[in-house]
Amino acid sequence: MSRMRQLKSRFAVAFVAAVALLAGIGLARQRAMGAGFHVVTLPTGAQASERVETRVLLETAHLKLASVSIPRGGLLPPHSAPNSVSLQALSGSGEVRMAGVSERIDGSRMIVLAPGVEHEVRAAADSRLVLLLHHVLPGPPPGGPARR
Repeated sequence: MSRMRQLKSRFAVAFVAAVALLAGIGLARQRAMGAGFHVVTLPTGAQASERVETRVLLETAHLKLASVSIPRGGLLPPHSAPNSVSLQALSGSGEVRMAGVSERIDGSRMIVLAPGVEHEVRAAADSRLVLLLHHVLPGPPPGGPARR
């Protein structure tokens, strides 16, 4: 890639991030490092808010990464997603309730949900729960048809 194309690409990423922040979307700092990958800064769980906070960290044509921060004992009410989603605890612990079953979530466990599965998440009483959500969006992956 020529030096001019690299500069244009970096400017475009910086411009989109700045516009998103000004628009109140709250995108975390992300950098396009080259063809095919991104570096995303993850939240630390140090927020002091007493409400549930959600931030989109990265969104591409095929993947959406978001963080959800739930205060001690707080509840993310029942909801579902139209696509597959995985939940991974970055800090804290809690419980995910889905299909009448409750499962603990912490740094040692990940929960993967099929499209349309209703679920709710409650943070443990003693810790703020920060989740990383991976939404796999429909469509073929970049560069070719879907693999089976």
